[in-house]
Amino acid sequence: MRVLTLVVAPPGPLGSVRDALADWSAAGLVDDFHWIEPRMLGERGDAAIHVRQGEFHGASLTSIAGRERIDGVRLCVLVPALDGAEPLTLVEEQTITDLIDRAFARVPVTRVRAVVTRAGVDQTVEDLVITGWHNVVLSPEDSTGPGMGRTRLDATDDGVELGRYAAAGVAGVLGLWSGVDRSPLDGERFVDGRRARLVRSFFRRVGTAEVAARLRTGVLAMDAGLPLPSQFGVPTVYVNDEALAAENMAGQLWTRHANVLRGPREPHRPPEAKPIGAAEALRLFFGFLWAAMKNAPRAWLGQVVHQMRADAAGAVQGLVYGHAPAAYDVVVRGVTANGTPSSWLDFRDAATSLDRLFDDATGQREHAPYADLSGLWQDYAAASLTLADAGERVAGLAAVRIGSQPGIVRRVDRIVPSTAEAFSGMKPHVAASIGAVRVEPYDVLGAADLERRVRVVAEQPLMSVDASGALDGLQRWRMEHGRSFASQVGGRIAGALGAVQNEIRGLFEQIRQAAAGEDLLAGLAEKQRQLSLIMQILTVVFAVGIVTAIVLGIIGLLTTWWWTAIVIAGLLVVWFLAALLVFAQGQRELFAIINRRREVMSTEEVARLNLRHALRDARRLSEAYGQFLAWSRVIGQVLANPFGEREVRVERNDDAVTGLPLSTRVGTVLSDDEHIDGAVARLRRDVFSVGWLSECWAASLEGAAGRVGPRGVELEGQPLAIYRDRGDGQNSLLHLWAESLDQWGVDPAIGEAKWRQIMQLLQTQHQTLVSDLLREVVDDAEGGDPVDYATFMSGIDRDHEAGVDRLDDQVLSDSARARGLSVVGRSFSERTQRDLDRMAALTQLSEPFDDFELRAYAAPDRSRRSSRDESLGAPGLDGATPPGDLFGGTPF
Repeated sequence: MRVLTLVVAPPGPLGSVRDALADWSAAGLVDDFHWIEPRMLGERGDAAIHVRQGEFHGASLTSIAGRERIDGVRLCVLVPALDGAEPLTLVEEQTITDLIDRAFARVPVTRVRAVVTRAGVDQTVEDLVITGWHNVVLSPEDSTGPGMGRTRLDATDDGVELGRYAAAGVAGVLGLWSGVDRSPLDGERFVDGRRARLVRSFFRRVGTAEVAARLRTGVLAMDAGLPLPSQFGVPTVYVNDEALAAENMAGQLWTRHANVLRGPREPHRPPEAKPIGAAEALRLFFGFLWAAMKNAPRAWLGQVVHQMRADAAGAVQGLVYGHAPAAYDVVVRGVTANGTPSSWLDFRDAATSLDRLFDDATGQREHAPYADLSGLWQDYAAASLTLADAGERVAGLAAVRIGSQPGIVRRVDRIVPSTAEAFSGMKPHVAASIGAVRVEPYDVLGAADLERRVRVVAEQPLMSVDASGALDGLQRWRMEHGRSFASQVGGRIAGALGAVQNEIRGLFEQIRQAAAGEDLLAGLAEKQRQLSLIMQILTVVFAVGIVTAIVLGIIGLLTTWWWTAIVIAGLLVVWFLAALLVFAQGQRELFAIINRRREVMSTEEVARLNLRHALRDARRLSEAYGQFLAWSRVIGQVLANPFGEREVRVERNDDAVTGLPLSTRVGTVLSDDEHIDGAVARLRRDVFSVGWLSECWAASLEGAAGRVGPRGVELEGQPLAIYRDRGDGQNSLLHLWAESLDQWGVDPAIGEAKWRQIMQLLQTQHQTLVSDLLREVVDDAEGGDPVDYATFMSGIDRDHEAGVDRLDDQVLSDSARARGLSVVGRSFSERTQRDLDRMAALTQLSEPFDDFELRAYAAPDRSRRSSRDESLGAPGLDGATPPGDLFGGTPF
């Protein structure tokens, strides 16, 4: 409810009331108010001073009425009954009242006239009390609390002293204390006639900023370990072997999703080994024989090799070597163009380049579908949360069981470490030489790549010492974080990527062998030369025999020509059989190699097809690994601080709280380690149940749309769409979300909701904890030793019966004092709390009494009144003779 508080005062000593209230406004003790003096009612006629947080701002009442929704107005006119002080005239009061009525015609107005006076003041005031208003007299006293000793406030010329005591009364009557929503007079009917009441006010505020900050940090922060949740009264326990729990959960996750990261493969059916047939053997024999006769066995061997080469394989080799030699070196040899070890990012880019190169070469470009990994990342997040809170979210990803009890991992960095755990322990010149600065604690491939590069740098004489130190630090860091759940998952993706890389190397080797038969047959060249020499000798021998037979036939040793023909034919047959036998025995190794080459050639086509599949798997796994890094950043930030960061400033403005009356005290609870630690332990036990992180994770997902910039519209109404984001590039939704979490952390609104739940729990089930936490209070203004909470509050936070206590009666007439008119007739108590802070305000009023019971009462001059006020019809001026006039100015 928006209530406008207006304080009207005449010029003079009451200006110190405004100054005191302004100081308290700066300290947060009182709410905003508007101050009005007659001199402000100039041409515009509606000016006021708006006091907000101790600062003065010009304001227009008419503008406020037209611009803001006002639910109520509290109008207070300060009436000084002090020596040398002039109150407002009734005309001035009526002018201001009319202005308020016009500006806020439909708004209820609480009208208060507060008389400011001191004991022993002889000043009298006409029209001290008027009808149609709540007339109160600020009791000139100061007391620590009701029922306790009080100090009488005598007349003074010190404006500061006058202002601070009067300001306390005004704040109580108008409900100006910060945290007080009502005033004692809101909705109360005016007292009939010219009657007034004494009033006094007490206020206490107990600040708990430091205690609350320590309590909140202790309960909601995860630095000391994850809380042990419970379910149906069954508590969880911490697992002893955190690495085993992480490994088992990673294995379960990989079992569910390993297939989604591997594409199809063409099966290879090896051909049956068949012996070389007679026709092919004769073809080879005559070819070899002819080559031997020409003394060209190497040329014959080259023809055989050419027949066993795969032309398609050769085309692949030429394409790769001719257009992407650097990509081939990265994929097959694992080095970049400058000879340094390649990273997984280099491998990803090289595999993508080769895949596109094959598309361009075949002219059959197609859109390769992206794997839907949303299920993997949902399960990855669910498994991480399960390790932290034992909540079973996905079938097949069960919580750890320690006997019959569910178990959780104690430390967040054993599940998914945050980016704060990244490795950056290298000297600048070492980092510059390898082009690396930091590695995330779950980046298995990044750490391995970094280690290889550091080893290369360590071989340089000038860098060996610093690089070796960096290498030692890196290895220790890897041992520290290498067994976390995130590292286990990343290791499995990295292992699959390494397996695909080895597969690609093997497929390239098969294609290379199919394209380059000379390598297999190179060792046979010498043997072919030897066989060729034997064939030549054998041919020469049998040629000599044939020539001899012909000569013998000519000279008649062979009697007939057909004997000569038989001998020659026999020699030819024997030569052929001998040559064939020598060829068959000498070419067994060649025949075996030919069979093996046929098998290689039969697998070459399958190898080319599977190479395309493997290259796409490499791209898919690389993208999956990149998404894994981004999701690990997100999950790690949520686990490390699931409730966000809230900046808590514990400040004490000593200047603003000095010089307070005894009735108004501001204190701070003294923090006590024992009680805070005990409260933290109990609250963590009762606040967190099994699966408590689901709420935090769901809230983080819901808030992702508001943290990724304009592209957040893509997630509005469908926060789960973030799981389908590919995470490639700086502008991906996943990357933007991770960057936002790294920079700003988790939305603190999540923690605020949990903190409100904790506060509710403290006010209902753990009130004894609150009492322990608020055990001792230190007065901010006075300092000194701490006192117990009850002593500091001095009964202000309790209800009080009427007629028990009394206010200071020095401002009353003797007869009023004798009749006990200063007895408390009504106590208005307001108690509020904000978190652990406590605020209590108590305003006590006497029963109404007639105005002539006041020492400051002055009978109105009827002749002067008629000339000045009767024409105005001012409220309360009914022309009746006041009772005091009947007895010469005294009522009795």
